[in-house]
Amino acid sequence: MSEEETRGKIEKTKGKLREEAGKITGNKSEQIKGKAEQVKGKVEEEVGKTKRKVEHKVPQEKKKVENAAENTGEAVGNAIRKSAKAVNDFGKGLKKGLKKE
Repeated sequence: MSEEETRGKIEKTKGKLREEAGKITGNKSEQIKGKAEQVKGKVEEEVGKTKRKVEHKVPQEKKKVENAAENTGEAVGNAIRKSAKAVNDFGKGLKKGLKKE
């Protein structure tokens, strides 16, 4: 659990206590403030959860991109080597053809 998630849970709990205190005392203003604190806490908690999930996912996605780049580099290297060999073979064939004439 992240620090933001913890702060959010604490804020929600404080809000619930404030709301209940407002109910007991008949103070509507405290009830509303308590509800607002609960909403703020829920938002903070969800932000913390989302950040934690993203921070966990980023290294995995980074590794996928690195692997794809490596595989692409290997494929390009292989294509260049094949092309160079084909050009070399063509050049050798051309020389042989010229020598026969």
